[in-house]
Amino acid sequence: MVLAPGYIEELHAAWPGKIAPGQIVAISNPLTGRAKISARKPQIIYAGRLSREDKRIDRLLRIWKLIQDRVPGWSFRIIGEGPEKEKLRNYAKKLGLKNLSFESPRVDDSLYAEASIICLSSSYEGYGMVLLEARQAGIVPVAFDCSAGVRDVITHQRNGLLVPAFDEEAFAESLLKLIGDENLRNRLSQQAIEDTRQNDMERIGPLWTALFEELLSQDNILESNNATTELEVLISTYAKPLQPIVDRLPDPMKGVHYLISCQGVQDPEPLDFQRKDVSISFTGSTGIAANRNNSIKAARGKIVWLLDDDVLFAQSDLQRILECYEADPGIDLACFQIRTPEGRPYKHYKEQAFRMKSLDDVRDVSSIEITFRLASIRAKGLVFDERFGLGRQWPCSEEFLFLAACLKAGLHIHYFPYPVVEHPYESTIKKMSQYSPVLLEKSGAVNAVLYGRKAYLRNLVSLIKARKAIKNENMSACDFLRIKNRGSRKLLHSNRDERS
Repeated sequence: MVLAPGYIEELHAAWPGKIAPGQIVAISNPLTGRAKISARKPQIIYAGRLSREDKRIDRLLRIWKLIQDRVPGWSFRIIGEGPEKEKLRNYAKKLGLKNLSFESPRVDDSLYAEASIICLSSSYEGYGMVLLEARQAGIVPVAFDCSAGVRDVITHQRNGLLVPAFDEEAFAESLLKLIGDENLRNRLSQQAIEDTRQNDMERIGPLWTALFEELLSQDNILESNNATTELEVLISTYAKPLQPIVDRLPDPMKGVHYLISCQGVQDPEPLDFQRKDVSISFTGSTGIAANRNNSIKAARGKIVWLLDDDVLFAQSDLQRILECYEADPGIDLACFQIRTPEGRPYKHYKEQAFRMKSLDDVRDVSSIEITFRLASIRAKGLVFDERFGLGRQWPCSEEFLFLAACLKAGLHIHYFPYPVVEHPYESTIKKMSQYSPVLLEKSGAVNAVLYGRKAYLRNLVSLIKARKAIKNENMSACDFLRIKNRGSRKLLHSNRDERS
């Protein structure tokens, strides 16, 4: 058992082929109770042991030296004990530091009662529990990107800031950005509080219980040497009862595992099922793309299939997918067909199998048609763009951009003309006109992802091609181009903000 999914990836990389999928599980540290949330003061804190070999508080002192004269009214509190305390006091005097205090640790909630920012400058952290505790109180964490544990606690620009490892000037600039932008601090603070619900004892406790029950099961222990998840079905859901989703699954099948990734669930309902081939994951993220990424991060199967919570499929469909991969070990991704409840094709599909090599080949692929070898995706570091998809600013095209990234990475994508999943014909996006402002802006944003600043030229070309259609929609050419360019501009600006 490890504390963060990233450690599983590191272990597999260190011993390739030596660790069976699912042999290691990640369970985060739990939080008990609720931290006191008070009005924030202009304070930065460090809380922890004062030691050089791992914590490296001397870095924080140099960082404070870089910014102390640029942040009037702010103070820096170092809270803790350790063998380096006196040396650190002397070093602070040598640097001429102001508005800096060394304080003894506390055992009550007052440690996190008023501070706005908490910093960690460690050379390595197994998990960063102090960051998690501070996050629970709404204190924004800033830390060096030094371990999978820290990355599990801090999602950059979502609930805190990660800084390239041991770049003290970059750390100083991150603090200045945070101090100078109250709206950013408030947004990160609120999300930090929200995200700590994933670490509630009510959620972490059952994971430990399930782990011990599995270890104590003699059948599971005897089978563990040979057990391999060949196909893992990743089902994304939002604020829906879980029991009906489980009830719709096919009967257990050897080598198949199900992971249901749930968003928007504050108080999970008790589940009455004994299926050991089903796991539940709760995430505080928003948007279907983030949900997909959460489930991919937790997946352990050789082959992964992305599904929604309103589909039906059978064991024969699962077997069909496995057979296609077995027939061609060189395939990285395989795309299939959807059928309607009436048994008809969900859309117009090609009748012959072929390798998908161009953007046009993958443009209309739905996410539930996509399967892939997990190792291929992880080796290239590919994820869904969380700015796109239901629940986000641009409500679709996350699967197209994912496949486009796979093509750019040189992965082998193959289409098979086999229907493997049933889905109702109606959908949210199908009801929208392709010339609606939302979808036009989305199209401009997609062009910006694919072509950068050349997106504006692409938008102009699309106007020329669509001039007759938009006339029928009673839309002016100026409005068409303005809306598409707006999407491109927003996307390019968001890229610039992320880099800064």
